[in-house]
Amino acid sequence: MATPAKYVTTKAVPLASLEHFPGNANVGDPAKILESLRVNGQYRSLIVRHVERRNVVMAGNHTLKALVLHGEGKCAKDSEQTPCGICHNGWDGKPRCEIYTCDDQTAIRINIADNRIPEFSERDDEMVAALLGELDDLTGTGYSQKDFDDLEGLSLDEIMPEPGDASIDVMPTSFGVVVECSTEEDQTALLTRLSSEGYTVRAMISG
Repeated sequence: MATPAKYVTTKAVPLASLEHFPGNANVGDPAKILESLRVNGQYRSLIVRHVERRNVVMAGNHTLKALVLHGEGKCAKDSEQTPCGICHNGWDGKPRCEIYTCDDQTAIRINIADNRIPEFSERDDEMVAALLGELDDLTGTGYSQKDFDDLEGLSLDEIMPEPGDASIDVMPTSFGVVVECSTEEDQTALLTRLSSEGYTVRAMISG
C-alpha cells in the first residue's frame, strides 16, 4: 500500500549536499533551464527526500543540474543593467528546497509521476502565440523568435483556407414576369389568383 510523502519544511540546502535521483529517466536541457532561471529566478522549489542524512532530489533534477552549471557563487552575467534572477535573490549556493520524508516506493512514484504526468497535457499554440506576443522579448521562455514565428504561422494557417478549399456561395436563381393590367380590379384579382397558386407576387403602380 502506497504511503504519502510527509512534508517537513522548506529551506535552502547547499548544492554539494543535494543528490540526483538514481535512475531519473527524463533527459532535459539544463542550459535552457539556466537561461530561464537567470531571467525569472528560482520560482519553483526542488522536491527533496531526506533519508539517512541524505538529500535526494525527487523532482527538479534538471533544475539542480542548471544551478550546478551556474555555480555556487555570483555569475559574471549579473549586473544592475542585466540582473541575474539567481544572483539577485540572495544566492549563496543554496537552492530553495521542500523537504519530505517517505519510503522508497513513494519516492519512485513521485519521480516517475513528475516526469510522466506532464506528457498527458496538450498545448494551445494560438494561446501560446498570444501570450508570447505580449512580451518585450522571449528570453527565459524557452521559445526562440523562430518558434514564435512558426506559431504565428500556424495560427494564420487555421484562419486562411487552402487554395481551392474556400466555400463558394451560390446565388439563387429566380425568374419573374411583369403583367400589365388595365384596371385596379384586374390587378387585384390576378394577384389573388397567382398568390393562391404559390407564386410570390407584388403589386406595382406606374404613372
